Amino acid sequence: MVNIYVTSSGALFALTLIHLKSNNYTIANRLQLPDSFFTMEFVRPISLLQKVLCRNLIMWDQIQPSEEWVYSNIP
Repeated sequence: MVNIYVTSSGALFALTLIHLKSNNYTIANRLQLPDSFFTMEFVRPISLLQKVLCRNLIMWDQIQPSEEWVYSNIP
């Protein structure tokens, strides 16, 4: 049996390092955050943080120094 709570972080960061600054929308789109409060209850907070970080490391050129960008990943 594989414990996904241990292996998911490593796999997520490995995927991110492979596609670092590539602006590959297909890969970044797979790292979607929950879209409602109900589905957010089933995701660990550290997993949300890791997905936001990894998605933005992949889509590097989309980062803008604005308040709109800061709040853009909040569902």
